[in-house]
Amino acid sequence: IRSSASAPSVHNVALRAVSEGQVAAGGVAGIIAGVLQDAEMGDKAGITLVDLGLSDFSVLSPMDRFLQLLSALMTVRADARLAVFGLWVLCHLIYVIYLVYAHFV
Repeated sequence: IRSSASAPSVHNVALRAVSEGQVAAGGVAGIIAGVLQDAEMGDKAGITLVDLGLSDFSVLSPMDRFLQLLSALMTVRADARLAVFGLWVLCHLIYVIYLVYAHFV
């Protein structure tokens, strides 16, 4: 049984490994992780702001960096995935309720 004190350090090591591009290369899981890692960190061709022609907008650079870090965090933390998905569901639920209310009431 692992102690709860070692859990944050495990997550920090995993997050650091993801952000540095150190992904296990064994089997199908390793191949999938490698492909997703390239896309999450902007290493894949055609997904950077420069490739998309949006590098002139200075506002997008910090947002892009934040989204890359959030994506890397979501690969190693289930609670981060749940929080992002929960926020998405909540926003869409509010929107659908608004549409139903505006249309039928």
